[in-house]
Amino acid sequence: KEYILLLDQDTSFSMEHLNEYLKSIERNGTKYIYAPIVVGHDKIYSPFLEKKNRNRCQTQEDFIYNESYDLREKSLINSGLMIPLNIIDKIGGYNEKIKLDFSDIYFMEKYKAYSENIILVNTMLSHSISGDEGKDKQKELHRFQYYCNSIRELVKESLQARRFKRMLFFR
Repeated sequence: KEYILLLDQDTSFSMEHLNEYLKSIERNGTKYIYAPIVVGHDKIYSPFLEKKNRNRCQTQEDFIYNESYDLREKSLINSGLMIPLNIIDKIGGYNEKIKLDFSDIYFMEKYKAYSENIILVNTMLSHSISGDEGKDKQKELHRFQYYCNSIRELVKESLQARRFKRMLFFR
């Protein structure tokens, strides 16, 4: 196998979507991650805008499609990503200690050190984001535990990466 396709249980996916991925792969090969436009609740969830204090969805009015998509100041959610296995070999896989909300952010930061571009597949996947669906206190509390554990691990990994970069820079 050459690729892995990641899909959440709440993402709609069809053979038409898969055909769009295959057309993109035929044109672009195994050098990039392939990502769809992920939409829900009149928002573009992915690609999203990275901001210092809080990441933001894009609006459909402001969104500009380019097949070769620049990820500077942007990132992607996991659902819908088709990742060539050779890229996973080059950058390493996901951190198993970072679950849910931050696993994609951490993985995409590793990818952006390899390449700042992805191939944006010309297809839209419908998706639900936790927190946009209403309030269920028990589900939110359970999810919050994952959130806290993941952010702690993400900060630890980010600090280690910064220290490593500084060590390389000062040598």
